[in-house]
Amino acid sequence: MKKYAFILLLAALALTSCEQAAKLTQFDIPINETIDIPTLQTTFPDGEVYPMTLTPNIESELTSRGFSTDFLQQIVLKNLKIELTSPTGADLSFLKSVNVYISATGLSKELIASAATIPDNVGTSLTLTTNNINLKDYFLKDKLQLELNFATDKTTAETYSVKIDAIFMVDVKVLGL
Repeated sequence: MKKYAFILLLAALALTSCEQAAKLTQFDIPINETIDIPTLQTTFPDGEVYPMTLTPNIESELTSRGFSTDFLQQIVLKNLKIELTSPTGADLSFLKSVNVYISATGLSKELIASAATIPDNVGTSLTLTTNNINLKDYFLKDKLQLELNFATDKTTAETYSVKIDAIFMVDVKVLGL
């Protein structure tokens, strides 16, 4: 009986060690951008697109951590938050919904985050629901584009500045972990 308990203990330690080692091959890449939404004289129930072109430079990020792109397993959007930075006293209640797409040359456009219904009491920040899509191929391109599609159900009297905070989780495969 003691043999079985010892074997179970060793198996549990091995699994815990593998999980901890796998976490060593994962890291986050934050992307922080600000976009301006001009005064909305009319509503856009089907959405208005605000593109952001990014140069991911994943190869340099991996090299600085001692990896090459050959070991890149996946990149997924972990978190995406929209925060209103101006005007003071305003909120995001003019938004009806938000869809965020990623695209790059030679790759299809994919929905990576969304908020299907935004309540009137949303406040100044909104965390979107992310889709668990492997974005590795997009980050291996020289440039990628994020398209923010803001559907609105209210007009605004001035330009709104919105900060976009995205965190992409990178997973590198090393030694089968």
